[in-house]
Amino acid sequence: TINVHDDLLNPIVGGSTIAITSNTGAISGGAITVPDGESFNQLIPGLTQFSFVLADADATKVASPPDPATVVVTVTSPNGTATTIVTTGTIQ
Repeated sequence: TINVHDDLLNPIVGGSTIAITSNTGAISGGAITVPDGESFNQLIPGLTQFSFVLADADATKVASPPDPATVVVTVTSPNGTATTIVTTGTIQ
């Protein structure tokens, strides 16, 4: 789960996009278009809070050592674009 909002927990501009990618594995739910709406300074699933899954692209293979994974989030809006690494770990 990732939270994307301003400093008061309000959603970013409707129509903005969030792209979640990883250097390994398969992302599910990683292409998000933010709807237009108000959150009244709260975290709201689908408006300021979004879920995704990173899964092993080949569950039949056991990686030894486990594959290093980096999850990157890119937010694109009329106010600008930001890219950040949100987590690193391994996938096996």
